[in-house]
Amino acid sequence: MTPILQSKVFISIIAAWLITQLIKLIWSSVKKKSFDWKVFFLPGGMPSGHAAFTAALATAIYIEQKASPLFVAVLAFALLVMYDAMTLRREVGMHKGLLEELFHKKIKTVLDKDHVGHTFLQVLIGALIGIAAALVVYFA
Repeated sequence: MTPILQSKVFISIIAAWLITQLIKLIWSSVKKKSFDWKVFFLPGGMPSGHAAFTAALATAIYIEQKASPLFVAVLAFALLVMYDAMTLRREVGMHKGLLEELFHKKIKTVLDKDHVGHTFLQVLIGALIGIAAALVVYFA
Protein backbone atom coordinates (compact mmCIF):
# COMPACT_ATOMS: atom_id res chain seq x y z
CA MET A 1 0.00 0.00 0.00
CA THR A 2 1.33 3.46 -0.86
CA PRO A 3 2.20 5.86 1.97
CA ILE A 4 -0.60 8.28 1.06
CA LEU A 5 -3.21 5.56 1.44
CA GLN A 6 -1.78 4.77 4.87
CA SER A 7 -1.83 8.41 5.93
CA LYS A 8 -4.27 9.10 8.75
CA VAL A 9 -4.84 12.58 7.30
CA PHE A 10 -5.91 11.03 3.99
CA ILE A 11 -8.05 8.38 5.67
CA SER A 12 -9.73 11.06 7.82
CA ILE A 13 -10.75 13.27 4.91
CA ILE A 14 -11.94 10.39 2.74
CA ALA A 15 -13.92 8.88 5.64
CA ALA A 16 -15.56 12.23 6.41
CA TRP A 17 -16.56 12.77 2.78
CA LEU A 18 -17.84 9.20 2.36
CA ILE A 19 -19.94 9.43 5.53
CA THR A 20 -21.62 12.67 4.45
CA GLN A 21 -22.30 11.42 0.93
CA LEU A 22 -23.73 8.13 2.22
CA ILE A 23 -26.00 10.05 4.62
CA LYS A 24 -27.25 12.14 1.66
CA LEU A 25 -27.84 9.02 -0.42
CA ILE A 26 -29.74 7.24 2.36
CA TRP A 27 -31.77 10.34 3.25
CA SER A 28 -32.70 10.95 -0.41
CA SER A 29 -33.63 7.29 -0.91
CA VAL A 30 -35.93 7.31 2.12
CA LYS A 31 -37.44 10.70 1.27
CA LYS A 32 -38.08 9.94 -2.42
CA LYS A 33 -38.71 6.21 -1.91
CA SER A 34 -36.29 5.45 -4.72
CA PHE A 35 -32.58 4.81 -4.95
CA ASP A 36 -30.46 7.03 -7.21
CA TRP A 37 -26.65 6.73 -7.11
CA LYS A 38 -26.32 10.20 -8.70
CA VAL A 39 -27.27 11.73 -5.34
CA PHE A 40 -24.03 10.36 -3.88
CA PHE A 41 -22.04 12.67 -6.18
CA LEU A 42 -24.19 15.82 -5.93
CA PRO A 43 -22.86 18.86 -4.07
CA GLY A 44 -25.01 20.64 -1.49
CA GLY A 45 -27.62 19.23 0.84
CA MET A 46 -27.49 17.82 4.36
CA PRO A 47 -24.82 17.31 5.64
CA SER A 48 -22.11 19.37 3.96
CA GLY A 49 -19.37 17.23 2.44
CA HIS A 50 -17.31 20.41 1.96
CA ALA A 51 -17.43 21.14 5.67
CA ALA A 52 -16.77 17.52 6.64
CA PHE A 53 -13.77 17.22 4.31
CA THR A 54 -12.12 20.46 5.42
CA ALA A 55 -12.93 20.01 9.12
CA ALA A 56 -11.43 16.51 9.02
CA LEU A 57 -8.33 17.92 7.33
CA ALA A 58 -7.93 20.69 9.91
CA THR A 59 -8.54 18.29 12.81
CA ALA A 60 -6.04 15.73 11.48
CA ILE A 61 -3.37 18.40 10.95
CA TYR A 62 -4.00 19.75 14.45
CA ILE A 63 -3.66 16.25 15.97
CA GLU A 64 -0.37 15.75 14.15
CA GLN A 65 1.16 19.22 14.48
CA LYS A 66 -0.83 21.14 17.09
CA ALA A 67 -1.10 24.91 16.39
CA SER A 68 1.57 24.94 13.67
CA PRO A 69 1.67 27.37 10.73
CA LEU A 70 0.31 24.55 8.55
CA PHE A 71 -2.65 24.07 10.90
CA VAL A 72 -3.41 27.81 10.82
CA ALA A 73 -3.32 27.79 7.01
CA VAL A 74 -5.54 24.69 6.79
CA LEU A 75 -7.98 26.13 9.33
CA ALA A 76 -8.22 29.36 7.31
CA PHE A 77 -8.82 27.28 4.17
CA ALA A 78 -11.51 25.22 5.92
CA LEU A 79 -13.33 28.31 7.18
CA LEU A 80 -13.16 29.90 3.73
CA VAL A 81 -14.60 26.78 2.06
CA MET A 82 -17.41 26.58 4.63
CA TYR A 83 -18.21 30.29 4.29
CA ASP A 84 -18.25 29.97 0.50
CA ALA A 85 -20.58 26.95 0.70
CA MET A 86 -23.04 28.93 2.83
CA THR A 87 -22.93 32.15 0.80
CA LEU A 88 -21.81 32.16 -2.83
CA ARG A 89 -22.78 28.58 -3.71
CA ARG A 90 -26.13 28.94 -1.94
CA GLU A 91 -26.84 32.12 -3.90
CA VAL A 92 -26.17 30.24 -7.14
CA GLY A 93 -28.89 27.76 -6.20
CA MET A 94 -31.37 30.52 -5.36
CA HIS A 95 -30.67 32.32 -8.64
CA LYS A 96 -31.17 29.09 -10.56
CA GLY A 97 -34.57 28.69 -8.93
CA LEU A 98 -35.56 32.26 -9.78
CA LEU A 99 -34.49 31.82 -13.40
CA GLU A 100 -36.57 28.66 -13.64
CA GLU A 101 -39.61 30.53 -12.31
CA LEU A 102 -38.99 33.47 -14.65
CA PHE A 103 -38.73 31.30 -17.74
CA HIS A 104 -41.28 28.70 -16.54
CA LYS A 105 -39.03 25.79 -17.32
CA LYS A 106 -36.46 23.52 -15.77
CA ILE A 107 -32.91 24.63 -16.46
CA LYS A 108 -30.89 21.59 -17.45
CA THR A 109 -27.77 21.36 -15.32
CA VAL A 110 -26.09 18.77 -13.17
CA LEU A 111 -26.98 20.90 -10.17
CA ASP A 112 -30.37 20.43 -8.60
CA LYS A 113 -31.74 23.58 -6.90
CA ASP A 114 -31.77 21.71 -3.59
CA HIS A 115 -28.18 20.58 -4.04
CA VAL A 116 -26.32 23.85 -4.52
CA GLY A 117 -24.75 25.40 -1.45
CA HIS A 118 -25.48 24.84 2.19
CA THR A 119 -27.33 26.29 5.14
CA PHE A 120 -25.50 27.03 8.37
CA LEU A 121 -26.94 23.84 9.92
CA GLN A 122 -25.77 21.70 7.00
CA VAL A 123 -22.26 23.14 7.35
CA LEU A 124 -22.26 22.72 11.13
CA ILE A 125 -23.35 19.07 10.92
CA GLY A 126 -20.81 18.42 8.17
CA ALA A 127 -18.03 20.01 10.22
CA LEU A 128 -18.95 17.91 13.25
CA ILE A 129 -18.89 14.76 11.12
CA GLY A 130 -15.45 15.75 9.81
CA ILE A 131 -14.08 16.37 13.28
CA ALA A 132 -15.56 13.09 14.53
CA ALA A 133 -14.15 11.16 11.55
CA ALA A 134 -10.62 12.43 12.22
CA LEU A 135 -10.90 11.72 15.95
CA VAL A 136 -12.06 8.16 15.25
CA VAL A 137 -9.24 7.57 12.74
CA TYR A 138 -6.62 8.83 15.18
CA PHE A 139 -7.92 7.56 18.52
CA ALA A 140 -10.13 4.52 17.90
